[in-house]
Amino acid sequence: MIGIIMKKTVIITTVRDTFAFGVTEDTYEQVYIPASLVKKFVFEPDDAVECALIVNAHDKTGNVPWFATFIMDEDEDDEEEATPTPAPAPAPKVSIKDAIYNIISNTNRVFTSGDVAEEVNAKHGTDLNADKISAYLDSLHGEGKVARATVNQSKSDYARYSLWAHNLNTFKNLRDAGRVC
Repeated sequence: MIGIIMKKTVIITTVRDTFAFGVTEDTYEQVYIPASLVKKFVFEPDDAVECALIVNAHDKTGNVPWFATFIMDEDEDDEEEATPTPAPAPAPKVSIKDAIYNIISNTNRVFTSGDVAEEVNAKHGTDLNADKISAYLDSLHGEGKVARATVNQSKSDYARYSLWAHNLNTFKNLRDAGRVC
């Protein structure tokens, strides 16, 4: 359901490569601006832009009630009345845990927690450190979804280092290929 499209002035508050946020000029309600629009226009914080808005059905929290579907470009000829075309709906958000699982399960690599943190942060715009990622990996390991190899210096040491892979065969295949001693 697209809902009612209305025209509002939106003040840009946040701009990222793949999205932007703003507030409506009259009621200061949050507006989500998707990548499809962000890539077509240059936005700066505090810019005022005319937007076609619909109810943001993708926001489960209720914190961002509006979704921008079209930006009225001030460079367009006023004589040309462009019909707003809805922007494609954003892809459903993936939980961090699912994102981590997708990274590990879609490759035959061995990862450190830091490797996974770098990939998750790059793909999902998060800022998670290796310790936080390790907690998610521990949970996935407890569910039997990822394999873990621990490294320690002596028999009595706790694990000093963990390596992660999709399954045990990943470790075995690397060893058989001579890439792991």
